[in-house]
Amino acid sequence: EGMEVRSSTAIKASLKNKDKVTQTESTQSPKPPDSNSIETDSADIDIPRLAKQPRERPVVMVSGCYDLLHSGHVAFFKEASKLGDLYVSLGNDANIEQLKHHKSMFPENERCFMVQSIRYVAEARVCRGMGMLDFEADMDILKPDIFFVNEDGHRDSKKEACAKRNIRYIVGARVPDGELPTRSSTAIKALLCNKK
Repeated sequence: EGMEVRSSTAIKASLKNKDKVTQTESTQSPKPPDSNSIETDSADIDIPRLAKQPRERPVVMVSGCYDLLHSGHVAFFKEASKLGDLYVSLGNDANIEQLKHHKSMFPENERCFMVQSIRYVAEARVCRGMGMLDFEADMDILKPDIFFVNEDGHRDSKKEACAKRNIRYIVGARVPDGELPTRSSTAIKALLCNKK
């Protein structure tokens, strides 16, 4: 629902034009998120399924943009899911624009659909918050047992947010699955921009 048809050619063209757009947009303030993606009134908050059901396994939370979904993300989800039921908090479009000074390649509803479709993910939601710790409001509702990051995603501020809530903070290694190559969104974007 509401998702655009995407082709590799269209994605490559979008990446090539992103630098031009980013320069213009970085001087403008991003629009505030719409009410469909971020809820501000606690009475209107939709409680995640994992927060409502009895826990047979620990609930593991991860957060990120997952804008150019790749095998490295799937390997990360696979590793995190070994610790319990995996909840993925995805950065909302307005926050990505605010932090990275460009629009997301894929809108939040499309990114959420893709992530939720991965078998290691028990539940995926677009997070409500803004800033580097945009997941905190969701964390307070979900009350996960574990917050999982990889070495690239580790930040002292994340560790402190977990300590304040008595949530176990685990830093995993960034390792590709099996014989797959190491992937990163940054490297993929550069590769797509340079392809002719």
